[in-house]
Amino acid sequence: MAKVDKEVKAIKAFFEGSKLRYDEDERNLYFVFSTGKRKLRFQFYVPYGYPDDASPDERPLLMQEEGLYDELVDQVNDFSREGGSLVKAVELMHKLLSKKFELKGSRDVSQLSGGKAKEEPMSEDEDEEEPSASESEEEFYDDEDEDGMSNGNPRLRKDVEETEAYFGKGSVKYFPELSMVRLFVDTAFLSESVASALGIDCHIPVNISLHFGEEYLASPSPPTFEIDQKPKAEQFGLQFQITEILRNWIKQNWRKSEYATSLSTSSGGTTSSFKLLGSSSSSSSSSSSSSASSSGLLGKFFNKKGQPQKTSAQPQPTTTATTTKDDDGAADAVYEPDKKWPAQLKELVDMGFERDVSMYALQTTHGVVAEALNMCLDPQPWFKEEAKKMAKNKGQVVTRALSKSQASKSKYNFLISLVIYIRSRIANCSNYCPICDHKHECEGLKPIVCAKPDCVWRYEELGLGANVNAEIARAPEVVDLMISLACAGVNSGRGETILEPFPMADFAPNGTKDLNRLKSVLEGLPSVTELSSATEIRPFLDLIDPGPSGGKSYYRLVRWLLTSNRAHLVRLSEEQQIKEMATPYQYMLLTSTPEKEARFVQLKKKHGSFMAFHGSPMENWHSILRNGLRNMSNTKNMLHGAAHGAGIYLAPNAGTSQGYMRAGTGWAKSQFGSSLSCLAMCEVIDHPDLYGRDHNQWCYVAKEDDHVMTRFFFIYSSTSSFPTAVNARQLKVPDMQAFKTA
Repeated sequence: MAKVDKEVKAIKAFFEGSKLRYDEDERNLYFVFSTGKRKLRFQFYVPYGYPDDASPDERPLLMQEEGLYDELVDQVNDFSREGGSLVKAVELMHKLLSKKFELKGSRDVSQLSGGKAKEEPMSEDEDEEEPSASESEEEFYDDEDEDGMSNGNPRLRKDVEETEAYFGKGSVKYFPELSMVRLFVDTAFLSESVASALGIDCHIPVNISLHFGEEYLASPSPPTFEIDQKPKAEQFGLQFQITEILRNWIKQNWRKSEYATSLSTSSGGTTSSFKLLGSSSSSSSSSSSSSASSSGLLGKFFNKKGQPQKTSAQPQPTTTATTTKDDDGAADAVYEPDKKWPAQLKELVDMGFERDVSMYALQTTHGVVAEALNMCLDPQPWFKEEAKKMAKNKGQVVTRALSKSQASKSKYNFLISLVIYIRSRIANCSNYCPICDHKHECEGLKPIVCAKPDCVWRYEELGLGANVNAEIARAPEVVDLMISLACAGVNSGRGETILEPFPMADFAPNGTKDLNRLKSVLEGLPSVTELSSATEIRPFLDLIDPGPSGGKSYYRLVRWLLTSNRAHLVRLSEEQQIKEMATPYQYMLLTSTPEKEARFVQLKKKHGSFMAFHGSPMENWHSILRNGLRNMSNTKNMLHGAAHGAGIYLAPNAGTSQGYMRAGTGWAKSQFGSSLSCLAMCEVIDHPDLYGRDHNQWCYVAKEDDHVMTRFFFIYSSTSSFPTAVNARQLKVPDMQAFKTA
């Protein structure tokens, strides 16, 4: 750090004739050079590993605003990656610029690295005021000097101000001289356990740096951008997927008028931003109070007592009724929320909300009942007025693309819409393939690639998904369990049916599942203890894999088992364990997306919930951990009938579930033993449609998958004593909200 400060000090002392600022928190060095005719804007990013880390990725990186001097930038960055210091890289940048332009206040740059800059006095015409090291970012950018230094696009500045008013102080930074905006997308609506499963740190925001043209919305080209979670990490779990999602959203929505209220749904994105797992209040709480306990889109406008906050900062989305197309030729949209989301509309109307308000809330939130409910609970005057106006326009075209001349006059806020959309996609990203963004058939917590060969190939080439070395180091027991459950499925005699998903690429290249070969490879894998002792897993497995060169399967299978697992399993500490369950192998088990969890929270507020057990044969758990606990009644996967109707069967007593927990033949090298049985404890909505809700029955039957959430998972070996007399409703379970993950 001291070396960086010393280099920056030398650079600032030398470039006294140019506008320059160093942001120590962001590690960015900003330059604005004047050629007399135009301003040249450049930015050096100084990585956190510099100068101690000599790797190419930790060298100073030059960036520019307008993309006009790619050759110059590439030349400087190549020099930096080869080991050039920050001072030397700046020196090279200045030399290359001087060849193209006559820079105002330019001096002999060779003196910079020689440290002679301070010794030479400046001439009077060079005596231009230089921002001090303590000068604030706002002072640096807002002051106009005698050269007419721009203080930014007025429309962009206005949108930035509205964005900060909407999401709060510190949610956005504006760099006018670079036409750059940095958005800080809050991820605190994720619980720590869910964030850990997604590879996100919920204590720091996701940063989106947007580089706009000088005309902002009227620019013909969309903004370029970068996404990171600095200063914690250069990369984070969802970085690739969120980058691709945002790239597509910007491409589809650039210069369109539906920014604020009608977000694009081509990728299925919805708005859902609730504090999950334990954020709900008791079932007796009032609707206003329950709204305050969640952190929905309008949750920030409620105080701790659930009463509306006094604020005038909420943006007022407006919609233009028209049937014309502009010179961009974009298609218009029709206002018909009652046709798009009839079931959701009925649910809100049945709660007692006005039909017009309910329709507009669904239109604004794209059919997400949880968010629409938040809006209906405290409808602002502008919201009610807009809802009535939109009701009159039902069935008519209500939005259209902006023409270039209209772009600067639009009332829509591109930045607010972008943040809302990205927050919503973080909440449901695992429902979509990270490569093609097509929706999966089943919901799950961890993102996985779809089955299309092109997506699988690219997913592997990019190295996305589970890091085998890291997973074995972090949770060797979970790796052991994944192999054991796959073995149980293969050995069950029902592998053709129940092993879903199946590693098709390696064990069904022609579409026919080769269960015998899969069994052989599973049995040949070394124990997890041996895997843990290897420095690098892939070379170790390739060395012992008997398969031909180019056809090694050991590593690919282990990686597939981890990457295809959509559940998040975390071992309970000794203090967190439920003693009555009589096994040391106790885990928190999460299988649902934040979006699905948000729906569950809303149902819980209305109906209440309780705990119950679900037992299933060991061979089924490979699929359950990847597809979630689902209603399999009257399907080819049903084993025990449906005496009380179709649904998910659960029991209050562990002894009842034990009858359905048939042990299976697992992995001979497993630390759990080769014969295992598994039990889940679930949270169940006490819904009127639930069979057995009078609690005098031996079982419960939940008709809807959304009414059941897996919470805990227990493993029993053949030598374990089973707690047959335990009643789930009488157990004291760990506080999920306070649950910490590794």
